Amino acid sequence: MARKLGMLSGEALKNLFSRPATVPYPREELHFPAGYRGRVSFDPAACTGCRSCMTDCPARAIVIVDAGREDAPQYECHLNLGRCVYCGHCVDVCPTGSLKNTAELTPPLLTRKEMKSVL
Repeated sequence: MARKLGMLSGEALKNLFSRPATVPYPREELHFPAGYRGRVSFDPAACTGCRSCMTDCPARAIVIVDAGREDAPQYECHLNLGRCVYCGHCVDVCPTGSLKNTAELTPPLLTRKEMKSVL
């Protein structure tokens, strides 16, 4: 027990005189590494409605809905941010590139209704 306390006090002293590991966001700008998978963006003009993103999503967080008329389809992407795990499978499988990962952070949301968004 005394040995563990000695190890903990050494670790505490080391951390007392080192820089914090976190970034004081929003005072400092965040820098994301290459390949960062942030919030998903959707381009409805490029979407063909193949729904391959829906079938490949492991969390079942994305739904593509045809909101247009029969002669002029217009697709909407309904994303449940409470279920999305930001894996990027939907972006990787999209044949037209209508889904993309951005470097945006997902804002904090308080209710389940706010977590369901239309992109």
